[in-house]
Amino acid sequence: MLLHRLAGLAVVAALALSCGPGEPVALDYEGPVADWPDYGRGKDGLAWSPLNQITPRNVERLEIAWEHHSGDVSDGTGDTSRTSFQARPIVPNGTLYYCSGLNRVFALDPETGAERWRFDPKLQNKKLGGPYPLVCRGVSYW
Repeated sequence: MLLHRLAGLAVVAALALSCGPGEPVALDYEGPVADWPDYGRGKDGLAWSPLNQITPRNVERLEIAWEHHSGDVSDGTGDTSRTSFQARPIVPNGTLYYCSGLNRVFALDPETGAERWRFDPKLQNKKLGGPYPLVCRGVSYW
């Protein structure tokens, strides 16, 4: 079973509860949602989530539900500068957003990982940043 409204907590992997051996976990679809509209979730920056579907009783049954690969990985050889992934995703209004080292922005369905759209500023194949890696530490919205 896919953990409803959770995927905003990780970019490259959403979590799912296993339907394998053991008692299935009943999900509360009336509970809090996983909006994470700011870097620290709220303006206070505490990075605290009210979600309660993952508990000490079911955490060992978590498994990867989906992954998203930006393709923006470079070790600095060739024509592209070295990149580093340092972004924390945000999830306002039911869409997960994150940026890559080459400053591409991705909008994903947080339940499935399906790409809704992407913005590409065309930084590929350009030596930028000198000895420092190209990074994007996050996105924001207004």
